[in-house]
This record gives sequence, C-alpha cells and structure tokens, in this order.
Amino acid sequence: MRTHRLQSARIARAALALAATLAALLLFTTCGGGGSSISPPPPPLSITTTTVADGAVGKAYSQSLHASGGKAPYSWTLASGKLPSGLTLTSIGGIGGIPTEAGSFEFTAEVRDSSSRTERRTFTLRVAEPLLITTAFPTVDATLNQPYSLMLQATGGMGAYTWKLVSGWLPSGVTMAADGILSGMGGQTGLNLST
Repeated sequence: MRTHRLQSARIARAALALAATLAALLLFTTCGGGGSSISPPPPPLSITTTTVADGAVGKAYSQSLHASGGKAPYSWTLASGKLPSGLTLTSIGGIGGIPTEAGSFEFTAEVRDSSSRTERRTFTLRVAEPLLITTAFPTVDATLNQPYSLMLQATGGMGAYTWKLVSGWLPSGVTMAADGILSGMGGQTGLNLST
C-alpha cells in the first residue's frame, strides 16, 4: 500500500513537471520563439565626419556633419568653441552661410540621438581672406626682341598660388609659368591678358 502511494506521488510530480514544461513551451511559442521580439541594442553613436572644408571671406559656405549608430533622428548643437561670423550650425548638422571674418576657428559639435545618447567631436575651420591679384597692369613695358620678366603678385586665399592664362594673349616668345612668372623674349608688340 505504501509502495502504491509512493508511485502515485511520483506520477503526480511527473505530471506537474510535464504540465509546467508544456506551459513554458506554450509561452515560449507565443512570444515569438526564443525572444526574437526583443530588439538588439543599436550600435554606438559616433560622428563620422572627420574634417570640415576651408572657406573664404565673402564666399558662400556649406558643410554637412554626419553621424551613425545610436537611434535616429539626430540633433546637432554647438557644444563649445566658435564658428566664424556669418556661419551657423543647424539642428540637422549643416554648417552654412557666408563667412565675414578670416582666421582659424576651433569648435566642438555635439550630436544627440532619440535615446539621448550624445557624442562630440572637435573641428578646425579655416577661413581665408579674399583672393586678390595685386599686380597692376602694365607694370613693366616689354621691348621688342629684349628679355622680359615679371612676377605676378596676389594676396589672400590659402596655400600656394597657381597661375594660368584664362583669356587674352601674350606676345610670342613670352610665357606664363604656374608660379606667376611671365618671362621670355618679346617677339611682337602688345600685351593683353587676364589671369
């Protein structure tokens, strides 16, 4: 009799365990089979723009900042530093306007995603003075069949200057080098050029 009760108790426990297993399996299936309804976390938020373009005083400027990861949409702000006068940073990451001052400007942009995660990056934006040709024409008259040399001058801009003839003509025998030097032996009269 006691053996019978023990067997009945084991059977009851096994039945309860089986019922619990079936209930767990039913819940597992109803929830999408293994938690597939739980979204993985998004990749880390990062700013993918590494540098910004240079600008020039009085010239329209446009630059876009880009980010990846996190949870879109993104919102951009100027966290620290200064943009050149005439330029602004929009909430969608666009820098635009017409700069009115020259110099080197360091600023830190911050991007925020819809989960309030933030990321920052510091940029340097250089703005050059307007590029102007300062050589007055004509500065040195050429003499027929005599050596001729003239170095063109400019101010503003950024980096080394590269010169080229865009219209008009030079006397035969006179050429313009990329460094702005006119030289040669004048083979005809007249000088008419635009650089």
